[in-house]
Amino acid sequence: MHGVLLVHKPPKLTSHDVVAMVRKRFHTRKVGHAGTLDPFATGLLLLCLGDATKIVRYLSDCEKEYRAVMKLGEETDTQDPTGQVVRQIPVPMLTDADILRAFDRFRGEIEQIPPMYSARRVQGKRLYE
Repeated sequence: MHGVLLVHKPPKLTSHDVVAMVRKRFHTRKVGHAGTLDPFATGLLLLCLGDATKIVRYLSDCEKEYRAVMKLGEETDTQDPTGQVVRQIPVPMLTDADILRAFDRFRGEIEQIPPMYSARRVQGKRLYE
């Protein structure tokens, strides 16, 4: 089987877990993904099967879009919802306009710096491991 498959990754599974499930379901070893998601994250994984794995490197460079739910006034040691709260600050009353103005700083092309607790690999190991 050859082609591109969109798979919704649920929380608690790694991107590799999803690849393993697809390999088993479609009885093929040749499966790759065009970008990883952290274990707590949900979202679409773009999987390439068979000969389509040759285009993974091109798909990995495509633009991505993220949606998030945020909790204001709290910081965790992992910079995500799975960590221990290390700091809390009071949040003032905000209007919708205040929030939209703050969001404007996050629109457009942004160079993302991955947190030290993420799916990024360093010396062959995921930072969350």
